[in-house]
Amino acid sequence: MLKENLGVEIPQEKICSLIYEYHKIARGYTRLYPDVAETLVRLKEKYILSVASYTQGCFTKSELVELGIDKYFSYFIYTSDIGLQKASPKFYEQCLKIVGKNAEDCVMIGDNYDVDILVPQKLGLKTVWIKNPLTAHQYTHLFEQEPKDMINLAEFVKLPEAIERILN
Repeated sequence: MLKENLGVEIPQEKICSLIYEYHKIARGYTRLYPDVAETLVRLKEKYILSVASYTQGCFTKSELVELGIDKYFSYFIYTSDIGLQKASPKFYEQCLKIVGKNAEDCVMIGDNYDVDILVPQKLGLKTVWIKNPLTAHQYTHLFEQEPKDMINLAEFVKLPEAIERILN
């Protein structure tokens, strides 16, 4: 594609190496928000936790390891690994199949309102929207009032109570 579009020919090994180096640099800036690790400890005591991410699995898994939070998750499902996009209900159907659960027994938690909340709700999953102040403005056109099952990112520590309320 580079040759066709830019007249540049770069061996695939070199491209992979450059991508890997980019991700190593980006991981240097990856950090946990306050209360995330402590909240994951509380959630892991009561629930099976899974990652369902719109990312490259090989890079994201390394980031989770470096952040020290991979140990809280039992399943790691990445769009790159299963070949489905989160905007497709089939992605969530595949996630449910992998974890061996029914939609009504699961809660999807995410900060991308359109693909983390609206799509899984169509399949019957319960959801909690994490309102991230850096990205929330992108989704305000999708609802007239804020969803009731929403937590501000700064109040992440309240997530276990929100899940308990939703499941009961």
